[in-house]
Amino acid sequence: MSIQYAVMEKPNILYLHCHDAGRIVEPLYDGAITPNLKELAERGMTFSNAHAACPTCSPSRASLLTGRSPHCSGMMGLAHLGYRFHSYKKHLVQRLRELDYSTVLAGIQHEAPLSEMIGYDRILVDRPNPDEICESVEEYFASRARTSQPFFLSVGIHQPHREKSTFPEGTERPMKEENTAPLRGLLDGPETRADTANYLNSITFMDFSVGRVLNSLQQSGLGENTLIVCTTDHGPPFPGMKCNLKDSGTGVYLFFSGPGVSKGKLNNELVSHLDCFATIMEAAGGAPESDCEGFSLWPLLAEEKHSIRECVFGEVNDHVDFEPMRSIRTKEFCFIMRLSKSLRPSLANCDAGLSRKFYKREGFFDRDHSRFELYDLDNDPLETDNLAENPEYGSICREFEERIVEHMRTTNDLVGYNLYGQNIRPINLKIAR
Repeated sequence: MSIQYAVMEKPNILYLHCHDAGRIVEPLYDGAITPNLKELAERGMTFSNAHAACPTCSPSRASLLTGRSPHCSGMMGLAHLGYRFHSYKKHLVQRLRELDYSTVLAGIQHEAPLSEMIGYDRILVDRPNPDEICESVEEYFASRARTSQPFFLSVGIHQPHREKSTFPEGTERPMKEENTAPLRGLLDGPETRADTANYLNSITFMDFSVGRVLNSLQQSGLGENTLIVCTTDHGPPFPGMKCNLKDSGTGVYLFFSGPGVSKGKLNNELVSHLDCFATIMEAAGGAPESDCEGFSLWPLLAEEKHSIRECVFGEVNDHVDFEPMRSIRTKEFCFIMRLSKSLRPSLANCDAGLSRKFYKREGFFDRDHSRFELYDLDNDPLETDNLAENPEYGSICREFEERIVEHMRTTNDLVGYNLYGQNIRPINLKIAR
């Protein structure tokens, strides 16, 4: 479809992103205090059922910025631990430069060990200091008011990523440890309550930086013709969330605002980070390559269609430890398949902190995961009741397993497919047929 913008020229594009926030922001999580993100949501469309293609940092960002799964882009693990794109020419920045966009980075990126490898025209700052990032963006917007060339600006905010085992703090701490309940899905204890309070305070700290960026955009006069894509890489850095394929790991907030986007809308349709690449390319007047796995969200953003996809696939490969798994998620079910011989949870793949200490003491890392997991999302939204070994759900498990295997074949997922053949076929009989 062709999108008719409110203005004739190509829109500027602001890609505003942070670490580790999941959906723990307003208006998607009642316990969060993020007034600037809430206001942004009210000015555009909020996707409440959006998912990362991979719930770890570099693979998630690579998927969003190429429209390809981690095993297709080459980014199957963390960039600073040696993983690379097969070709950085597939990166959104490179494609937008071909469409005469000025491409600019302010803040963190995690798709390359060196920001220069990606191909930005300008790097304002690539350190995580929030004041430096916001000041550089304010100066950039002020200078752009006199330039007609459209821009793509990536603003990456470090918070609420843990710094070692704690969360970065702002000047205000609205959440108090003694009266903050742990995040939904976490065990309740003094450690998880304190960890949650610190995390929510860091979320608010992140939101303050978001507010500075958005305010400076409006004050520059550029806001009317700027498409804003605002999201995070994956779920919160707590046990069973980040680096896991349940909703608490892959679920992300995703806000769109700007020309052509319906205002004040909450969309509950199933979408993927993979869809952002095709959406931005269409806005810029281009088109994704044939091997792009995402779909343009414009039929939803313009409220011309109600749905664009029936399922999303997810994967984990290498974070700190190699812990491969694959998943398929529909509106009704989530099915997860673990591909390694060992089913023991990896302590290294869970961020250090108070919650990990608590879970370790409670024996969480001493109990094996199930090889297969199936969750009924209508009746079990927190995904706590594994139905995979219930004979009544045998045919559903088999169907989802076959769909994952077919997806691995058609997308050339050699790592997943080989591990499936080595480690899973002898165990398949445990699932009732």
